[in-house]
Amino acid sequence: MTDVLVVAELMDKGLRRTTLAAVTLAKQIAGATGGAFDILAIGEGSKAAAAQAAKFGARKVITAEIDGGYVAERYAPTVAEVAKGGYGIVTATASTYGKDLLP
Repeated sequence: MTDVLVVAELMDKGLRRTTLAAVTLAKQIAGATGGAFDILAIGEGSKAAAAQAAKFGARKVITAEIDGGYVAERYAPTVAEVAKGGYGIVTATASTYGKDLLP
């Protein structure tokens, strides 16, 4: 059983479409292993994005409101702390955002 954390990429207080690829991967892994997946919406507008994310079938959607735009050094500690919650895999989009946060 493997639980997966998806770090959602936000834009204009909503989810970027690229997040759907990470959600698809998480669903496949969770389904194949009997686990579940959660989504972390982090950044400005995380609460609004969480409403969108909830439609994708995640066990839960976690929000972390961080003002001032995306800066990896401010986001990474939050991602690391949430990931300690027992996730076997943490995934994000295959963009600069995801590559910054998940080396």
